[in-house]
Amino acid sequence: MIKRHKILFISNRPPYPQNQGDKIRANQFLEFFNGKHNLDILVLCENQYEYRNFLKMKLKFPHSQAVYTNPIISKVNFFRALFSPKIPSIVTYFYSRKFKRVIFETTRKKRYDFIFCHSLVTSQYLLDKKITTKVIFDICDIDSNRYNQYIPYVGRWRAFWLKREVKKMEDFQNLAFSRFYRIIVSTPKEKELVPEEYQQKTRVVSIYANLVSKRGSKRGSKRNAPLRVPRMRDAAICIFVGTMKYFPNIVGVIWFCKKVLPYIQKEIPKVKFYIVGRKPAQSIQKLTSKNVIITGEVERVSRYYQPASVAVVPLPIAQGVQTKVLESFSFGAAVVATKKVARGLAGVKDGRELLIADTPLQFAQKTLELLRNAEKRKKLSKNARAFLKKGYTKEIVENQIKKSFL
Repeated sequence: MIKRHKILFISNRPPYPQNQGDKIRANQFLEFFNGKHNLDILVLCENQYEYRNFLKMKLKFPHSQAVYTNPIISKVNFFRALFSPKIPSIVTYFYSRKFKRVIFETTRKKRYDFIFCHSLVTSQYLLDKKITTKVIFDICDIDSNRYNQYIPYVGRWRAFWLKREVKKMEDFQNLAFSRFYRIIVSTPKEKELVPEEYQQKTRVVSIYANLVSKRGSKRGSKRNAPLRVPRMRDAAICIFVGTMKYFPNIVGVIWFCKKVLPYIQKEIPKVKFYIVGRKPAQSIQKLTSKNVIITGEVERVSRYYQPASVAVVPLPIAQGVQTKVLESFSFGAAVVATKKVARGLAGVKDGRELLIADTPLQFAQKTLELLRNAEKRKKLSKNARAFLKKGYTKEIVENQIKKSFL
């Protein structure tokens, strides 16, 4: 039986609603800690929307406290850091003097066994040597590697800025690695990206905490949900689910629409591609056509997965576990994904749980193969669900989390 610890959980935002991978991951840790340990929670809130979500979280986790951060000050911090040789801009965006003070006062008044730090941007508050409590640092994904993947897809000046940010982020990550008691990453591949010297000094644990639930697959509110649900008579339906203001999703969906979909349309002119996700960027909205439907926020993604033949995850930029793949598996959808996406799921095999393709022609061919072959879709779906049961159950994740305390 695991010892009951006093834990302070710190995050840069409330993990509600459960509509993004990092929030799902944070909530899985909270679910594990709650009841088994004495849990206190501190989170930042940037606006009323986040604060309302914090209040929902507080109903389940009563020992929670939120600190407001001024978004204007956050933007000032961001731009000031552009000229800093050390601190990444994305980290300083989430800096709050008040939050730092609350953390220090909380840890001074109450002796915790552990502080659980969720995300790189939150780690800045725990680097002060005055904080002597053992810190378990869940970096999730290696952020510097993800931002480095952005560089080929942006303009010259933004690429110049990103190169500087990546170097600053690497240095900042290494500082956190050197200071903290435990490091948690999302996959064995992420673990390999942690420099060897820190792996020797601080034990690094990979934990798949991105469990998905059909009940939790809610996107937006009933009031705002557009009535664009696919019809069963639309025989060839592809779907992409994700937050559509997120840069890797934008790049991937535009690539699919412009490079892959034309090949598919030549073979199946009436094919439909549903882009399901909140806050679609203007560049995504411009893709709307008779073949491409953009839904915006929807009440439940199950209404879109059920009639869909294929879930596509055409991301050239991917880091860590892609929750959208796990969600597709859980709904029984056949998946076509890039190598970078599949790399985050240890144990998957091309042709067994999903199909893997990187070039436009390959991606189109494999999507067409599934659109035309119902038996192949059923086979992939069956294997994908077995994969989830083997490695992504609540019991397995809880056992992995226990390791971080040993």
